[in-house]
Amino acid sequence: MNNKMKIKNKSPPKIVWFCGSYDGTPQDGAEFTYRLYHKFKGKGIKLCLVTYFREQQQLLRQKSLNSVYLPGEKEKFKVMNIEEELRELELKYGFCAERILMGDPDYSDSVPRDKAFADLIKYFHAWEELLEREKPDLIFGGDNRFGNLVPYYVSKHEKILYEIMYFSAVVPDSFIITQDKDGRMTELEEYWKKHLNKPLNQKERQTVEEYLRKFREKQDKPPMIDTRPTLNLDKIKYALKMSRTALFVERNDTPYLKPWRGIKSYLL
Repeated sequence: MNNKMKIKNKSPPKIVWFCGSYDGTPQDGAEFTYRLYHKFKGKGIKLCLVTYFREQQQLLRQKSLNSVYLPGEKEKFKVMNIEEELRELELKYGFCAERILMGDPDYSDSVPRDKAFADLIKYFHAWEELLEREKPDLIFGGDNRFGNLVPYYVSKHEKILYEIMYFSAVVPDSFIITQDKDGRMTELEEYWKKHLNKPLNQKERQTVEEYLRKFREKQDKPPMIDTRPTLNLDKIKYALKMSRTALFVERNDTPYLKPWRGIKSYLL
């Protein structure tokens, strides 16, 4: 760990924690955050909860937990000159606005370019204000999109430790924590370089041979795909529920909840 990024010696430490669905529903995410909050509190650790969804904020409030709703916070700031203000931020924090926009498909696909860049500027200012106010020792966030890359660059500039949490695609109900925003791909490359051309032991070779045997057997029997159109009532109910949430709870403030795109894909 870089010495400049070590957590400061103060008690108790404070963490900015991203609230989300954690690969479930917003209700699941609120319940997980509630349990996590009290575990940290029991160890004397302070949490500042941050969310990008109004519904999440409401669910947490029902559990007597306060959270910062970032889309609302960003609207306190005005953008006068997009190109000039973006350039100043790029030079200050060392990022490429175009790469952040193109790496966020919801913003790049469904939000006009000028509004997307204006939102990016506002999020930078909102995070600057939040970190100045809360003065955290550590941030737990993600690795992509506006919501995660903006605090990543601001915290890096301010020498605040930023840890990224990925849910494991291999081990159920587990996650990986890393400081590398490129995440598991970097870890995979490092593992590959370390073990490149390393001979397999007998147990490893048996595992590989068994995997290849099963793989080849499956290839001998091509899967039959049923292309007849079917309607799934559960999917329709879910889409209607998400549409209601997007319109009446989130009020279209976030591009990260656009259920009609899913409806269109499903109908096609």
